[in-house]
Amino acid sequence: MEEHVLLVKARAIEARLKVLKRKLAEEAVPSATSAKGSRVIYIGHIPHGFYEDEIQGFFSQFGKVTNSRLSRSKKTGGSKGYAFVEFADPDVARIAAAAMDKYLMGSKQLVCRVLESAFVEARPTLFRGKKRRVDRTPRTKLGDRVANPANLEKSAKRKRKSLEALGIHYDFPLKKMPDTPKLTTKNKKKKKEENTTKMQA
Repeated sequence: MEEHVLLVKARAIEARLKVLKRKLAEEAVPSATSAKGSRVIYIGHIPHGFYEDEIQGFFSQFGKVTNSRLSRSKKTGGSKGYAFVEFADPDVARIAAAAMDKYLMGSKQLVCRVLESAFVEARPTLFRGKKRRVDRTPRTKLGDRVANPANLEKSAKRKRKSLEALGIHYDFPLKKMPDTPKLTTKNKKKKKEENTTKMQA
């Protein structure tokens, strides 16, 4: 009786092994879609701090990286959270995308996939502007420059001059800007203390 039970279990295990071997063989054979795949992969949900140099260095462990571009905001220069990496070989791109898809990096889970050849060929500008850096100007300095009365007078003179060159004689009054003290570290601390006392009261 026990021999019969063991024989049944052995046959069940053999059947499972056959199914698993067949699945592995199907996965090992490249499908038609992966053969059409390009050398470029898309990487999404990129965490803060994983920028161009880090992407280049990290993905070079899979094979030779020929191109990489992190998409950045034109206005602020900050990362948009996705990038494109081009490898020398399409098989390497497929392996890298499979290995890094759903990879937990920092607090984000990466999304990686191989882009279709048609998608890449339709966008010849995919890697254009990869070396361009946006100059990040602090917004507070821009605000101070606009609010400066000397700058307002200069811009008013320029406008008057350009209007007179066009033959328009129009005199407009200058707006008086309220005197606001610049926030130094001492003023910031005072303001913070005032806010905390207001909240406590």
